[in-house]
Amino acid sequence: MEVIRRYADVEEAVFFVDPPYTVAARRLYPEWQVDHGALFALLSEVRGDVLLTYDNTREIAALANEFGFQTQAVAMKNTHHAKMTELLIGKNLSWLSAAVAARANLRLEPLKGYWRCTREALDRVTQGGVM
Repeated sequence: MEVIRRYADVEEAVFFVDPPYTVAARRLYPEWQVDHGALFALLSEVRGDVLLTYDNTREIAALANEFGFQTQAVAMKNTHHAKMTELLIGKNLSWLSAAVAARANLRLEPLKGYWRCTREALDRVTQGGVM
């Protein structure tokens, strides 16, 4: 939180925060104790943009709402490859819907464990002004 305080007044700063999950924190992280309310309060006051990733719990969704953040549940897999959701939390997540729309317009092909965009699909999207 010291680094966030140091750059809180910098409008060009972007804060990506991935705090310990609230449910499994004790098991997963040696430094697991976080005052989540204080973190949300601090991030709600920064001038720059904010993106957090958190476990999808009522407690975290309520904190996000209390401090005026937007939330979006996204699919993920945990370290045991179980499907679950986590929350993306930010001041303005409008870019997320644009990214989803752009992805829907691309033809993605698997390539050795990665996804690659075909040149034709990329041209179609960029000419349409999506990206």
